[in-house]
Amino acid sequence: MFEIAICDDSIIDSAEIEDMLQYIAKREDIKIETDIFYDGNTLVDYIYNGKRYDIIYLDIEMHEKNGVDAAKEIRNIDTKALIIYVTNYESFAKEAFEVSAFRFLTKPIDGDKFEQYFIDAQNEITN
Repeated sequence: MFEIAICDDSIIDSAEIEDMLQYIAKREDIKIETDIFYDGNTLVDYIYNGKRYDIIYLDIEMHEKNGVDAAKEIRNIDTKALIIYVTNYESFAKEAFEVSAFRFLTKPIDGDKFEQYFIDAQNEITN
């Protein structure tokens, strides 16, 4: 079972990510559980209160707490979660490295890349 967080202030983008994950999981017979967050504060609070995620899909530009600040706080609590940024802004790639992001996807999401990065994350976790 993979615990996955999706954090994006866009309801449409969050739903797209969840749909893609559900499709891959069903096709590959992988058990996943997803939680969706629409701001970085709520995600960080969940993790601070003991929730553990294997993979976190994280937007960068969000209201309240952006994805870079959220990732920095998450890294103070959990160094093992794989962070995959999903964003419109390639200019934040440097900040992604500072929090040991696993992968970096740009919107609109390329389905093939999305699936490959999920498989890469799955392999990283299970090996």
